[in-house]
Amino acid sequence: MKKLYLITIFITLILFPLKSNSEKEILKYDDFIKSVKEELLELKINENELEFSKNKVKEANSMYNVDLNYYINGIGKKPYNDLSNSVLDYSSGFNTGLNLSATIPSGTKILIGGYYEHIYSNGYIKDSKDNRDYFNSSLYDPVITVQISQPLIYNWFGFIDRYARNDATQKLNIAKLKKEVDDSQLICVYSIKYYHWTSLKMILEKLKMVIDNATELEKQTLRKFQSNILGEDDYQKSVYNTLKYKLMYNNYQKEYDTIKNELKLSLNKEKEIEPDIISLDAKFSELQDVKLQKGDFYFTTAGKVAVLTKKNLEYLKKINTNKTLPKLNLNGDMDIKFHNYLNNSENIDNNTSYGDIDFIVGIDFVYPLGNHKARADYKNSLLLLEQFNLEEKIMLLNYEKSINDILNIFQLVKDNISLKNDALISLNKRLRTETIKFNNAEIDLNNLLDTRNFILTEEIELLTLKLNYIIINFEYLKLNK
Repeated sequence: MKKLYLITIFITLILFPLKSNSEKEILKYDDFIKSVKEELLELKINENELEFSKNKVKEANSMYNVDLNYYINGIGKKPYNDLSNSVLDYSSGFNTGLNLSATIPSGTKILIGGYYEHIYSNGYIKDSKDNRDYFNSSLYDPVITVQISQPLIYNWFGFIDRYARNDATQKLNIAKLKKEVDDSQLICVYSIKYYHWTSLKMILEKLKMVIDNATELEKQTLRKFQSNILGEDDYQKSVYNTLKYKLMYNNYQKEYDTIKNELKLSLNKEKEIEPDIISLDAKFSELQDVKLQKGDFYFTTAGKVAVLTKKNLEYLKKINTNKTLPKLNLNGDMDIKFHNYLNNSENIDNNTSYGDIDFIVGIDFVYPLGNHKARADYKNSLLLLEQFNLEEKIMLLNYEKSINDILNIFQLVKDNISLKNDALISLNKRLRTETIKFNNAEIDLNNLLDTRNFILTEEIELLTLKLNYIIINFEYLKLNK
């Protein structure tokens, strides 16, 4: 029974590590970018900011909403008796109205509505002998109303009214372009992180091989030391060399784990992840024939944003110019009336029914004395435009400087990669020769160790140059997006 228990523990200890390794996810570059687009919180924030801009357009369009207004009132009153020959004892009834009002893009304010009043009255008429004829009557007053107001100078045919909608639409277009730039830059940033992470994985794999070779050399040196072929100093050099490689491995492992843990959090990954180790060389091969060249700043998304922003500021200047003008409005008001009066008394016959049209046409003029706010707004719009012109020049200079730096570094890195490849070919030939000589005791250990260290250094530097080559291409993409 005790033997079976020990076997169970042994199998459990073996299987758990296997399970842990099987849960590791190898992220290919395309899958990595897909996860970035799905999980990255910064991209979701950019999407929300675009939605805010879309809602601003809807909000600006609300000025053209149609307002529906309805009311109804009950009426009851005891009329004033002026001791004339006609006396109203009491009147009651109701009035109601419905109208639609709106401002249309031409700046015209329109109100169209209807009004209806119905009054019931009772009373009497007395003659000179104080004889009284009692009556009751009904008064019907339907009215159709049309009101129009048209601005002619300030807000000329809705020029200022349209600004809110046009400004929001323009800012939405700018927000779309900015989101495109911001999203692209974030993708580039995380692509660079991925390939940096991959380069560290490649360095770790390289160091594992180097440590294995160094360990084997250390064992070989120990045997020669024990056989009195080499001295203890040679053996300790090989020991030190192995320890140095292990120290390098630990440092690179720490850097690798830091990036890995950051990506796990950003991408919401529960499993252990590692990069596809062949992706860096594949990307480098893909970009080898790429030729970078100067572009036109205004063809980039940032340049398009600058053009739209300047256009919007020039539009604001025109708006603020119009706001400094006096107000002159053309107004019209027309009432179409349908009057009906019905007297129900047998002795009195004065029923009436007629239609009529009342109208008013005129202008109103307002000249704000001083008009300090409008003048200040106009001055501010000039300052904003002047400031943007200066910022635009800075953007152009920065673009020129950045593109020149990228092109210069790009060519330098490309040349250095070629030189590093040649250097490695030479060092590897040298290593093969020195290994044979060392085994034949023709050279001392220092030569062999130095050459191995040179090769490792060159390989890491070559890998770093390839990474920099990829990064430069992404930086170029960011700049010219």
